[in-house]
Amino acid sequence: MSDATMPNLLMLVVSREQAVATRVEAHLRNLGWQVRAAWAQDREDAEEILLNAEPELVLCDIGRDLDTIADLARQLSPELPVLALETEDSAAPHGEQLKRIFEQGAVDLVRLESEADRAHLAAACRREFDASRTGWALRQAKMRLAEYEARQRTLVAETSRAMLTLSEGIVIEANPAAAELLGFDDSEGLVAQPLLDLIHADDRSHVRELVTQLTRGRIAEAEFTAAFHSGAGDIALHVRMASRDSSGEEEMLLDAVLRPEAAPKKDNAAAASQADLKPAQNFADIRRGLAAAVDAALSQQSTLGVLYICIDGFAAHEQRLGIVNAGELSDTWDALLANTLPAQSQLFRMRPDEVCALVPAKDADALEEIARDLCQQIARQSFRTDQYDCHLTNSVACYPLAQSSARVIDILRDSSLEARRLADEQGNAVSSIGDAARAAAEERQSREAAEDIKRALSEKNRFFLAYQAVTCLGEDNRQIYDVFVRMRDSSGTELHARDFLPTAERFGLMPTIDEWVIRRALHTLSKRQGLCLMVRLSEATLIEPSSLIQLLEAAQLAHPGLLSLQIRETVLQTQIRKAAALREKLRSLKVDLVLDYFGDSKSAVSLLEQMQPDYVKVSPTFANQIGEQAVHDRLASLIKASHTQGAKVIIPFVENTRIMGQLWQMGIDYVQGNALQQAETVMLASEAPARG
Repeated sequence: MSDATMPNLLMLVVSREQAVATRVEAHLRNLGWQVRAAWAQDREDAEEILLNAEPELVLCDIGRDLDTIADLARQLSPELPVLALETEDSAAPHGEQLKRIFEQGAVDLVRLESEADRAHLAAACRREFDASRTGWALRQAKMRLAEYEARQRTLVAETSRAMLTLSEGIVIEANPAAAELLGFDDSEGLVAQPLLDLIHADDRSHVRELVTQLTRGRIAEAEFTAAFHSGAGDIALHVRMASRDSSGEEEMLLDAVLRPEAAPKKDNAAAASQADLKPAQNFADIRRGLAAAVDAALSQQSTLGVLYICIDGFAAHEQRLGIVNAGELSDTWDALLANTLPAQSQLFRMRPDEVCALVPAKDADALEEIARDLCQQIARQSFRTDQYDCHLTNSVACYPLAQSSARVIDILRDSSLEARRLADEQGNAVSSIGDAARAAAEERQSREAAEDIKRALSEKNRFFLAYQAVTCLGEDNRQIYDVFVRMRDSSGTELHARDFLPTAERFGLMPTIDEWVIRRALHTLSKRQGLCLMVRLSEATLIEPSSLIQLLEAAQLAHPGLLSLQIRETVLQTQIRKAAALREKLRSLKVDLVLDYFGDSKSAVSLLEQMQPDYVKVSPTFANQIGEQAVHDRLASLIKASHTQGAKVIIPFVENTRIMGQLWQMGIDYVQGNALQQAETVMLASEAPARG
């Protein structure tokens, strides 16, 4: 990888002085690298950075407990390379000490003093960055492969299509559908069976030749029809077989899909002549009756729901058992449904393998629970006809009717299509559709998300902060950061505030989150001098601020300006008395106030006199639409009013640096936005203030 094409890289530098990290970053940037250096002074700082960011390289001063840092890197990211860094403050290692450095886990020893040293540093960083990227890509590929294989195994196990996997002509995997089709009690009974032993002797020669050609890679796929042995005698099956690599094994694996071959049925004329002929069911009347029942349920706003139930793979049962026995199987299944569903249910036989039921259920969750219980009951049963035993599964589409505005024809159409799709694609599955089901699913997801937020608050390292620089256009040299809270969900996915705070607000979790954020911000302020943090405050905490006040009183901030609390303009307008009381308390605790989203309402200026904030952060619309004269004039009037009241003005969401000059001329004091710096989960060495 050339210097000109180096990607955006993050490295962690552990050293006594921040200047070391700044020198490393500056040297690599001078070479054209897009590198960022996060600085840590001790193990605690290093652990936080390793947990909340993904550095691809660690440089550790040999005088800063290299052994501990290398061990921490191995624990949190086993593939993360560590370079030992010799600085002016650390004695040059020799002999046993040098040997010890590499035993501790360092992959190289680098220096910064001479041109040759810095060239070696760049070469070592490039080597480790390249190796890190290659290793990361390999791990990602392996993870995706494992996910695909797991997903395939799940799909194969659940599908109603009969599937086998062969190695050297031996069955090594089989799904339940294949076991049932071939007359085995379960899929385990099929494993280790030679394929040719399952095939009638007349067809073995032809199949053996195709399997040989597939295994040796001469052809990629093949189709054939052969007679297979099954519990009910021989059965004609159409087989589609394809070869695939087997993850490094010498032999190719063969995947086979089996389906019954269509063949004319042999009718028993004698039996037919002796049977009592019965009139066919009038399906039109059945369906008219169902439509009328659904229409009545909708008009009465009753707590009923539609369950559309399909037997999975019924065509295969018909092929294996014959039409008459399959009919008996269907009748037995229908009777079991009637005995399993709630007593007040109405059942309508739509086809031999389909039943639509109107079932009493208080809500969408209850309806889905009935469907899942039904699927479990059916799957546990052994169905017996005159000659055969077999197992059935069914798939169910649930459509709650309460508060539904859909037409009857749409409800029945959507339910039948969804049930058939489940039976074809998955089997033994349940799905809820319709407006009420979607609302119930969303409510369930919200409750689950709230529980996950509660767990995240109690677990270590699932909540963390991100920082975005607030840059002064004047003479303020302080390092000011806007603080954003983020969370990792149960799967490890990083969520921004907009993804989980609405749920937290709905379920009353904002005071706990506010307290966590402020505690973390105060901890950061206690370790870094010259730093100013702006933290958002929710309406819930504003209404009941006692815990917040106790927390700030215990912090005993040294001087104003270290911590600022941001409160939205709309929140202040609805809670003005509580906000005014809190403002006085914050001033005594040396905490600044930021009026956030300032200018959204026409009464914004009146809040300045009432609240006397230290800063106002104007609404994001001003930066986005500053080219419009009306927006420009409105912003100018807000700036003037703010300065009159002694408040400094911040404009956020600056996405274009070309407007910076215009903002400065208008009197904007601070700017913030992705055009200047995106929010980072670590403070970079080139931006973070020095420690004392």
